[in-house]
Amino acid sequence: MPPVDALGRQQGELGGQQAALGAQQGVLGAHQGEFAGQRAMLAGRRAMLAAQSSQREQATEVSVSSVAEDARAQALDQQQDALSRQQEAPGRQQAELGKQQAALGAQEAALGRRQQQASDQANRQIRQLLDEAIAKGVAKPASR
Repeated sequence: MPPVDALGRQQGELGGQQAALGAQQGVLGAHQGEFAGQRAMLAGRRAMLAAQSSQREQATEVSVSSVAEDARAQALDQQQDALSRQQEAPGRQQAELGKQQAALGAQEAALGRRQQQASDQANRQIRQLLDEAIAKGVAKPASR
């Protein structure tokens, strides 16, 4: 397989991996949105409980509800921590893909330099052959 094709294939594979990571991060972002909504509802309920508590109405019922809300808040905190840990993995994978992409870029640049050198050398050889043919009288210079 020519080097250009191999580099193109590798670029395509890295692009596919980056797209998959993007999809994972999108799912994790959606989960974060869900948690934010739940936290907002929890904050609203806590505000309501605080208002009821300050009015000293149904003190026992308010304290039981407050304990339940605290348990929900703790569960949300644990879920948020788990989500944060899940988000670290795609970030690390993205960094690794970035390194691979940089290495491919260096390979492409080196290949480009080699191709340019080969082209320059071929042009020099052609020019030399033409000059020799003209010198031997086998060819005539082209009019420009």
